[in-house]
Amino acid sequence: MLKRSRGGRCQSGISLIESLVAMLILALGVLGLAGLQAGSLAHARNANARTAAVQMANDLLERVQTNPALARRTVVNPPPLPLYETAWGDTPEKTADCLRDVCSGEQLARHDLWQWKRTVRSTLPGGEARVFRSRTDPSQLGVLLGWTDPVALYAGHGAGNAVPDADEADATCPAGYACHLVYIRP
Repeated sequence: MLKRSRGGRCQSGISLIESLVAMLILALGVLGLAGLQAGSLAHARNANARTAAVQMANDLLERVQTNPALARRTVVNPPPLPLYETAWGDTPEKTADCLRDVCSGEQLARHDLWQWKRTVRSTLPGGEARVFRSRTDPSQLGVLLGWTDPVALYAGHGAGNAVPDADEADATCPAGYACHLVYIRP
């Protein structure tokens, strides 16, 4: 439908500038939705990694509780928890195959750590772990699990900061990692 304007000219449809503005608004909306989708995906990945970290801590707890070298100890004679302590980035050596052969408690602890660290690295993206004796309660082990997290890198989190709710100086998350800290009592 032709519409006559005051100047006497006829306008048919929309102008080029109006269509470009409409396309710009549509493009900004699509980019916003894509950003929301990407953020949602990154947070879902981080939630999956955190769930896996909790499962890994439970796995270590079960391994420690089933070690006969620790089961024979009493409250008077506390368990030798240093058997299960490991540093960040440390790779324990496999000394014996305790699934096939009979092992001592110490050999089982080394085998458990070797197997557990391999599982952490294969389950979590860039996964690493640190196990340390709690300074506030020596009968507990602190299990600090970390994984590479682009969201934490972008937001500046996980850059050598202490993990929330940690009472330990040992519980610092390395730069570029998101971390989860669990205390276990064998």
